[in-house]
Amino acid sequence: MGDQQNQPLFTAKAHVFQIDPETKKAWLPVGQQSLNVSFYHDVSRNAYRIISMDGSKVAINSTLSSSMSFAKTSQKFGQWADPRAGTVYGLGFANEGDLNKFMEKFNEMKELAARDQQQPQQQQQPQQQQQPQQQQQQLSKNGSADSEFRVFEELKKENEELKKSLLESKNNARLWDGELQTLRNNNARLTAALQESSVNLDQWRKQLEAYKDECTTLRAKLSDQERSRGESDKIQRQLSEVKEKLREVEATAQQKQEELIRVTKKYEEARQAESKYERLNSTLQLAEEDGKKLRAQVSELQQQLSQTTRPSNKQQLEKLQQQLSAKINEIYEMNDRLADLLLPTS
Repeated sequence: MGDQQNQPLFTAKAHVFQIDPETKKAWLPVGQQSLNVSFYHDVSRNAYRIISMDGSKVAINSTLSSSMSFAKTSQKFGQWADPRAGTVYGLGFANEGDLNKFMEKFNEMKELAARDQQQPQQQQQPQQQQQPQQQQQQLSKNGSADSEFRVFEELKKENEELKKSLLESKNNARLWDGELQTLRNNNARLTAALQESSVNLDQWRKQLEAYKDECTTLRAKLSDQERSRGESDKIQRQLSEVKEKLREVEATAQQKQEELIRVTKKYEEARQAESKYERLNSTLQLAEEDGKKLRAQVSELQQQLSQTTRPSNKQQLEKLQQQLSAKINEIYEMNDRLADLLLPTS
């Protein structure tokens, strides 16, 4: 029996909220995540309860009555006021289907609670009629009038307390009806704000998609640049090799240029030497011709000298001999100069 009473009649998953007791406008979340919200039947008190636990903490403990009503304020949010607990509970569901199921179960349990509340009232009159008889029998059996008086006094006192509790419940119900109307107005404003937030959320989603597309494009460009960088590195290495070869060729060309300058200089020196050689050679040829002429003259004079012994001829011969000696010396000098020109230059 105890296990059956502890079994929930219905359970739903929702985020639990309570109204701010100070402002009566803002919602305060109970717990950091969605909780199990269950309907229970309290057989000992013949009552139906809505109970939700956040670990060891009680999030909801609401006893249903016929005066309660569950209000659906949006597609996924609903609320109800509990005068006994002195608060308003709000539930946020994952979808509208779960909200509709909970609201149907709420109305069903509320009807059961109302029916169970009517049954004791219908049974109260027969019980009250039977109680005097039972008490009379008991008094007749016990023979004590004081006992009967005490029973009636207790029943009367209990009846007064019940009337007082009923009056307080009615007053609280009217008070919470006003609070409920205020909450409905607030929820209407919250619904409008939520719709506006939904529109903004759609815009943000579109912007996010645009950012994702742009990010994809940038990633593709980055990949292309990395591939281009790899090709550029290869070209850079090839360019470095070409530059190195060019430096080698330039060094070789510089060596060849210096060698060409040296060869050109030697060529110019050779041409100058050749020019000098040609001039000296022509001078030497002239000197040889002059020497031949002088030899011929000397021979002629020697013949004449052999034929005559006159002093004047002797003087002429001496003069010719001197001229011939000078020419011969001049030829020797030219020969030395030609020898110097013909020597190899470093």
